[in-house]
Amino acid sequence: MKIYLNKQTHYNLENLKHRYKCLEDLEIKEFERDLGSLISDDLDNVYCQLKERETLNFYLRSPQQISYLAKQIARDFSDNSATLRLSLSELLMNSLEHGNLKIDSNTKNEMISAGSYYDLLEHLVESNNNKFIEVEYKLNEPKEIRIKDQGEGFCYQHYINANDIEDNATYSGRGIQIASVELPKNKATFKYHEGGTKLIIQFD
Repeated sequence: MKIYLNKQTHYNLENLKHRYKCLEDLEIKEFERDLGSLISDDLDNVYCQLKERETLNFYLRSPQQISYLAKQIARDFSDNSATLRLSLSELLMNSLEHGNLKIDSNTKNEMISAGSYYDLLEHLVESNNNKFIEVEYKLNEPKEIRIKDQGEGFCYQHYINANDIEDNATYSGRGIQIASVELPKNKATFKYHEGGTKLIIQFD
């Protein structure tokens, strides 16, 4: 997971990797002028010290990274973090599966039924290691999360206007339907842009 911060930071990368073993490919890119010892070598302090003043940009390429970041953002944005985490996970996985990896819904349904979907997902993640999902978020008002994938877009209106989740017997469009139900519980709405490759979540 690449974390781009809007101020230069001081850190010990090996210590970060040791503390957060799930982030074996963690990289932090420094840029702009040195503003002093703003951040220690503890990733928790990145959130603690920056979340009130910075826009954070994360570049994700795997389901594990999506799960980690969805959990962190949900904790920061909402007291009802379980439903927000679920919505973020679903929307980010949509960007990964159908955007960057170009897995169509029929293939996904067939592979899930055959019990081989996650093997396919792992293979495609490795063979598309140059593709990332960009996640930008800030906690200052107005609160907002922006998600951008490197796919070709899709007809999102079809899924937003689809029937209730209970009437959906397949996995097609369920992530968007879940987000449509759960995000309002967090006083949030979402809207697709740029042909479905960009998603903006806004909080009241």
